[in-house]
Amino acid sequence: MTAKSILIVEDSAILATCLREMLTRLGYRVAGPLASGEEAVAFIATEQVDLILMDIELAGAMNGITAAEIISRKTPVPIVFFTGYSQNSLLEQARIADPYGYLIKPVPERELAATLTMALHRYDLDRKLKHSRQALAENELKYRTLADSGRALIWTSGPDKLCDYFNIPWLRFTGRTLEQELGSGWTEGVHPEDLDRCLRTYGTAFDHRQPFSMVYRLRRADGVYRWVQDDGTPRFDSAGAFLGYIGHCLDISEQLQNIEALRQSEEQYRRIVQTAQEGIWAMNARMETTFVNPRLANMLGYAPEAMLGRPIDDFIYPDDLDDHRLRVKERKQGRDGHYQRRLRHREGHFIWTQVSATAIVDDAGQFNGSFCMFTDISEHKRQEEERKQLQAQLRQAQKMEAIGTLAGGIAHDFNNILSAIVGYAEMARDKVSKDSPVARDLHKVLTAGARGAALVEQILLFSRQAISERIALQLSLIHS
Repeated sequence: MTAKSILIVEDSAILATCLREMLTRLGYRVAGPLASGEEAVAFIATEQVDLILMDIELAGAMNGITAAEIISRKTPVPIVFFTGYSQNSLLEQARIADPYGYLIKPVPERELAATLTMALHRYDLDRKLKHSRQALAENELKYRTLADSGRALIWTSGPDKLCDYFNIPWLRFTGRTLEQELGSGWTEGVHPEDLDRCLRTYGTAFDHRQPFSMVYRLRRADGVYRWVQDDGTPRFDSAGAFLGYIGHCLDISEQLQNIEALRQSEEQYRRIVQTAQEGIWAMNARMETTFVNPRLANMLGYAPEAMLGRPIDDFIYPDDLDDHRLRVKERKQGRDGHYQRRLRHREGHFIWTQVSATAIVDDAGQFNGSFCMFTDISEHKRQEEERKQLQAQLRQAQKMEAIGTLAGGIAHDFNNILSAIVGYAEMARDKVSKDSPVARDLHKVLTAGARGAALVEQILLFSRQAISERIALQLSLIHS
C-alpha cells in the first residue's frame, strides 16, 4: 500500500523539523515544510497530498484559517490545525474551514498518530459518502427522468399506505398538483363506483405485502373517466424491511373498447356460424376435425363434439376416397376447391354435398389445415335423377309415337294392297268351280288375306293407341 502524503505548513523551523521526523517514523511521506499560507495555497494549486497539517498562526499576511478556506474551495483535501493555545479565539474562527482535527503544541507522537489516522479515515468515509450521495442523486435523477418520460402513471407509497410520489405523466393525466395527490388525495379521482373495490384490493395486498393488479376508472384532466390498469409491487430494503409500494398505471380504455368490439364481432360471427344453413367444417394440418357447426353435425347425424378430433376420411363415402385424397393434396399445395362430395351419414347411407374448400396457411406459407363449407344437395340430386328418368320416358314415348305414326302409314298402304288382293281373289273364286283346285288355292289366299287384314287392324290400333269399337252399319246400294 502506498504511504499517505502529508504537507507540513509551520513557520517554526524547529517544530517543522520535529513534525517531519515523527511523520516519517509513522510511515508517512512528508511534503514541505512551508512557512506561510501563501506558500501552502500555491503548493496545493500544483501538487496533491492526502492531508495538510497546518499551524493557525503563520508567517506572512495570510494565516492558516484563510489559507484553509482558499484551499477548501479548490480541493477537498483534509486539514488538521495545530496551535500553541488551547483557548485561543482563533480556534473558534477555524471552525469556518471545517477542519478534520485540532492539535495543541507540543504534540505527542501518539496523539499525532491517532489524530492523523482518524482524520484520514473520516476523510475517506466522507469521500465515499459524497460519492454515494452523488451516485444516488444521479440515479434518482435518471429514474425520475425515466419515470417522467414514459406513458406510465407511476406512484410510490410509504409503509403507512400513504402515497409520497407521483410522476409527471400522472399529474398531467389528472390535471392536479403533486400536493393534491399526495397521501390519499389521489382517491378523489377514482370513480365512486370503483373506489371501495380499489381501496380494498390495495389494502389487502398491502397487509400481506403482496403484488396486486386491478382495473378501475380514473378521472382525466378533462373530466372524462378512463379505465386504467394499476399494477403495484412491494418494496424492501437490503435488510428486508418493508418500505412501501411502487406502482404504475396504464390507460387501457382503447384496449378494452377493442376487446369489447372483438367480443361482439366474435359473438356475431359465432351466431352466424351456429345458425348457418351451410355445414361448416374446420380441420388441422393432419385433416383432423377441429370444429363443426350444428348444421354439419346434424347433416351427418352426429353431435358436434362427437366429430371433434376425428379425421375427415371417417366421413367420406368409400367410393369417393381416392378423389378426396387428391383434393387434400391440392389443399396442401394452397389451392382452393369447389366440387361435389358424398358424405357418409351415421346410419350408413350417403348424402350429396356441394363443397367449397379453402386452404389455411401461416405467415410462412406453411399449410395449417382447411376450412370447408358443405351444402346438402341430396334433394337436388334426387330431383335431378327424377328429371333424367322423366326425360328418358319422354324420349321413349316420342320414339313410340314416331313408330306408331310410321306403322299407321305402312298399315294404310298395306291395307289398300290387301283389299285389292282379297277383292280379286273373291272375284276369281266366283268364276271357278267350288271343287276345283283353283278354288281351294283361292280359299287359302282369302284366308291369308283375312289374317293380313287382322294384322293391319292391330297395327292401326297400335298407331292410334285407342280402343277399336265395332258397330253395325246399314249399307245402301250405289247405282252407277
